[in-house]
Parts: sequence; structure tokens; C-alpha cells
Amino acid sequence: MTNSFPNTDFSKSLEISMKLVDLNVTKFTTIVEAQTAATTGFVELVATRVKAAAEIKDYDSLLGFAQDQTKIMQSNVEKLIADCKSSAEDTIAYGKEVQQILDQSTKPVKASAKKAA
Repeated sequence: MTNSFPNTDFSKSLEISMKLVDLNVTKFTTIVEAQTAATTGFVELVATRVKAAAEIKDYDSLLGFAQDQTKIMQSNVEKLIADCKSSAEDTIAYGKEVQQILDQSTKPVKASAKKAA
């Protein structure tokens, strides 16, 4: 079988693909680690709150438990909003990084096309 593209350097394509793979591995590793930490934190919070609920003995302790739950819920909503903003910013940054890699990959092609014209 003959090479249909004798003047094509496929190592550049491989280099660009590897950059994208490395970027994705880094991003997905970060996401998985963050999700693992969030899940661990949630499990610990639930265990703590179940113990606190088990200690409710009277109206005052029920009231205190409910007030604590309200504070926790408020904190969780604030964290969710902050996490959503952070996620959006991370997604935009990721898109820019991918675009930058792709832009770098087209520079040699554009240069070759100008020389050929």
C-alpha cells in the first residue's frame, strides 16, 4: 500500500491529539476528585445529622435541630450557586484551551496553503 499523502507529517496530528487527551485527562481527573470529595462530605454530613436527630428529646432540641438544618440548607444553596458559577467558568476556560490547541494545529496548515497558492 502506498502513502496517499507523501508530504503529510502525521506526527503533528498525533501531537495535537495527545495535547487534547492530556487536557481531557487532567480536567476529568479534577472533576472526579471534586465529586468524590463532595460525596464524602455529604455522607459525613448525613451521618452527623442522623446522630443529631437521634438526640432530639424535647421541643427545644427539636427546635435547635430544625434551626441547624435551616442553616445547613442555606449554606448548601450558597455553595451550589458558587459551584455552578465555578463550573461555568471552568467550562469556558476549557473551551478556550481546546480552541487554543486547535488554533495552533491549523497554523501550519494555513501557512502551507498560503505557500502553495
